[in-house]
Amino acid sequence: MTERALYDARGVAERRARLALRVLQLLGAGACVRAGATWWAWGDALALHLPVLFPVVLAGLVLSALVLAQGLAREPRSPRAGVAAFLTAVLLGNLVYLALFPAYHAPYAEATLGLSAGVGSLVALASFGRLRSRILVLVATLAGSLLAAELGLRVYARVVPTYILASSTSGARYLLAARRLVPGKIRHGYQVNSRGDYDDEPRALAPGERRVVVIGDSFSVGTVPLPLNFTSRIEDELPGVDVYNLGAPGIGPPEYLHLLLTEALALQPDLVVVDLYVGNDLVFASPERPWRGWLHPLYGRDAILLLRLFVRTLRIEAESRDARGMAEPAWREDLRQLDLEQLLAAHPWTLDPTLETPTYSEARFHANELAKAETVCDRGSSEELAAFPFLERMVEAAGDVPLVFVVIPEEFQVEDGLWGRLAADSQVDLERDRPQRLLSRWFAERGIDFLDLLPASRAEEPLLDGDRHLYHQRNTHWNVRGNELAGREMAAFLRARLPAQPPSAADTSGRPSSDKAE
Repeated sequence: MTERALYDARGVAERRARLALRVLQLLGAGACVRAGATWWAWGDALALHLPVLFPVVLAGLVLSALVLAQGLAREPRSPRAGVAAFLTAVLLGNLVYLALFPAYHAPYAEATLGLSAGVGSLVALASFGRLRSRILVLVATLAGSLLAAELGLRVYARVVPTYILASSTSGARYLLAARRLVPGKIRHGYQVNSRGDYDDEPRALAPGERRVVVIGDSFSVGTVPLPLNFTSRIEDELPGVDVYNLGAPGIGPPEYLHLLLTEALALQPDLVVVDLYVGNDLVFASPERPWRGWLHPLYGRDAILLLRLFVRTLRIEAESRDARGMAEPAWREDLRQLDLEQLLAAHPWTLDPTLETPTYSEARFHANELAKAETVCDRGSSEELAAFPFLERMVEAAGDVPLVFVVIPEEFQVEDGLWGRLAADSQVDLERDRPQRLLSRWFAERGIDFLDLLPASRAEEPLLDGDRHLYHQRNTHWNVRGNELAGREMAAFLRARLPAQPPSAADTSGRPSSDKAE
């Protein structure tokens, strides 16, 4: 290579390096703004839970802002190692922290941007001199590759709704498309209908019949054969009432609102029921939170698809590895047995929970339940639940159609032994019935009707081992006993709230008017 060509190549490299540095500076500035917004919104809670780190992180944030302001004010003619290393430490350190930290601590994780920025700037400014342009070009190339991969994933995720890439930032319509059941799939011996709902096809009501639409997540979908699901149990208890099961696994209040507006009301129900599962329907990463601003698509944990894909792939692999130590799945989903007696005979554990094989190992189940308990039962956390704005919108959207809520308790609220183990291992002050306390107060202040299933669940007679066994073994979803209790309690609750039934709707045979497969 001639001297002139070498000179030109170095010039190109310098220009690329300066461009890469400017991009990194802007990203770092955005990170500091993001951290500042987090501290502004969550300062009181962070100071309470991180009393020692709070001033350190705040000081790091201020230092980061000063260093970035100085870097942005100058033309990067000669890139300095300190600034480049500092910005790299900010971005990579924060991504690693978000990957390792539980999602329910997202505000705390995002607030550590200030700490990572401060530490990165101090280390970089104290330890390094100049960096060669080729290193900065390498950094720019790596950043460009990651950016291209991220954009490619975003395009793919937008065109093809994918469960593993869906998150709270994807939008209700996308989440429903990604997480709804596959039409025609066999689930516990019964076929998912053409809409992706675990129910028969919606039908025209007979004269005098009434319709109830139930909206919810995997609890509504159920993990038992359709005739034993609580929606079918309600029909058994309320002749002349068609109960349509409208829900999908892994959704929450934002999607419930979307389903109400786009599908539930279109079915012309006489009453709508919204199930609220204490475990994950009350506290979630909501777009309503002030720390989810316009910068979230760049820095939010769930918004970075590469990070989401990596973390969820590892989680799925860990769960698969964990499940391989358990027995083989008991359900044969490739077989459709419409005779319920034959189905139960082939799966005897369905009616006898003591015969059931646990879904997860004891260690993983304990960790999952502890995470939920510390999320919803932390006595020191905010009492303004993320679900509240969406519940209010549902009531407004229902208009003249009666709408009620059903509060589904977590297993640790029902089983005393499980709660005792969680309380002993928790690092926070837990209040076992905190979710019900907050919901009861909120509903009462607005005159909204609701049913709390916790008292009836605790009143259920324990089996010989002392547990009530309303949930699958280490699974947190209702088994047949839990569905039976929920159906019985909800039917009694709804009977007094449904419009009066015309005499022509009565079934003189005493059989339910629902045509669900049995």
